[in-house]
Amino acid sequence: MPRLEARGPNEVWSWDITYLPTSVRGVWLYFYLVIDVWSRKVVAWDVADREEAQIAADLVSRACLRERISKGRPQPLVLHADNGNAVAAGFREAIAGGHSGKPAGGAWGTQILLQTKGQQRQPLL
Repeated sequence: MPRLEARGPNEVWSWDITYLPTSVRGVWLYFYLVIDVWSRKVVAWDVADREEAQIAADLVSRACLRERISKGRPQPLVLHADNGNAVAAGFREAIAGGHSGKPAGGAWGTQILLQTKGQQRQPLL
């Protein structure tokens, strides 16, 4: 597996989802988080009542807008994810626009590469 190396901000992001317990027994919230690997800056986060690929895709889209990730970048943004949750399977389709009919992450022509644990980088857009 190739090692990810970030030499500056907004080159490699990592995202994940974790469960947050609530005061109601058996009810969980889902904490979505995107971190810039180089600076360790939290570039986006959200809390939702369900775990869903479209929520993750929208979060990455908002992060790209906020961080001004655009088509004119000399190198693509690498988005690292583990294989640990069910959302990972639908994330590629959602960020490419498969769920809503319009590109979520690609609305600005951003080239994003998704790398999951144990796999080569694969273009999302």
